[in-house]
Amino acid sequence: MKLQPFAALAAVLFFAISPAQAASDVWTAAMQEDEGGEVMTAWVDGVATEGAEFPPSLRMICFDQVNLRYDMGDLPDDQYPVPGDEHDFTLRSGQTEVTLHMLYEDMDGAFAAYFGKTDPALDLLRAGDNVEITAAADKYPPLSFTLNGAAVAIDALLAACP
Repeated sequence: MKLQPFAALAAVLFFAISPAQAASDVWTAAMQEDEGGEVMTAWVDGVATEGAEFPPSLRMICFDQVNLRYDMGDLPDDQYPVPGDEHDFTLRSGQTEVTLHMLYEDMDGAFAAYFGKTDPALDLLRAGDNVEITAAADKYPPLSFTLNGAAVAIDALLAACP
C-alpha cells in the first residue's frame, strides 16, 4: 500500500505529541486506530484554553458515510455534554455556512454528524482559511479551526472510503 511509510511516520509523530501541546496549524490525514482497527482519519486540533489538558479537535473517518467528530476539548463541568445531547452546530467559513445536527457520543467524548461524500459540509471544510463552529442554542462557546491543508487531508480520507 502506498500510504504505509507515511502512515507509520504519522503514527509515530501523533503518539509523540501529547494532547496538551496546543493547536495544529495544518490538517493531517493518516491511518489511526479506531474501535474496529486502523482507519484513515483526517483531523486538526484547535487552540486549547489556558490550563486545559486537551485541545478541541475536528476528526473525520469514513465507513459507509463520513463521520465528523467535534470534540470541544476541556469545558467547565456545567457545560460538559451528557450522553444523548443533540444540538445543531453551524460551521461558517467566510460567507458560507452549513448547519449540522450532531449527537454527543459518550464513548468518543465528541459530538458526531454522519453524512454522504458529497455533503456541502465537506466543500465548506475544503475552502477558506478557517472555520468557526457555533452551537445554535449558544450552549457552548464558539470555536475556530484552521482549514490549512484541509482539502488535501479530506481528499485523502475520501479516496480511502469504501
